[in-house]
Amino acid sequence: MNVNTPNKALLYSVISALLLCAAWPVVGFAPLIFIAFVPLLIVHKYCVDNNKTFFWYAQLTMLLWNFIINYWVCYAEVTAGIFASIANALLMATVLNVFSWSYRKLRTEFTLWLLPALWISFEHLHLHWDITWPWLTLGNVFSEYVPLIQWYEFTGHLGGSWWVWAVNILVYKLLSTTATSSPKKYTALTLTLLLP
Repeated sequence: MNVNTPNKALLYSVISALLLCAAWPVVGFAPLIFIAFVPLLIVHKYCVDNNKTFFWYAQLTMLLWNFIINYWVCYAEVTAGIFASIANALLMATVLNVFSWSYRKLRTEFTLWLLPALWISFEHLHLHWDITWPWLTLGNVFSEYVPLIQWYEFTGHLGGSWWVWAVNILVYKLLSTTATSSPKKYTALTLTLLLP
């Protein structure tokens, strides 16, 4: 999977948003969340390799996801629904942009793992201020799979957010390496999926 044009980057950003929407409760299929950010991570690599700004691609993904999932807020108040979606998408895209900036500066193999830490920090802060919006906390995607997330008792839903990012990063790393990926990467992915 490779992105080599801005149009393809736009397409991958939209695919990422649609996967996020397709995973979200009540009608979604939650396991899709484990690949939902992979297209966006591929776009990020394209932006880094070609010295492009990642923010607008991230903003597109987050805007689409927020508007599609939060459409129902507009039934109560159109202005509030639009504002909530735009503001939340902007905050999420900013987190992704901070990650992108850090990635460009540090350029180590482990910089990708900064992303879950930044995202969980954002979600934690987002839960503890006056205009909190907890519905799109990534760990909530498994709300209809209660038997599978009994471990939330120890980590809370933010542990689920970490799980989502960890699997997405491992899938991305697996897809971005050569066809002769080491068994260690497959083992790491399998263990992360099965033993959160």
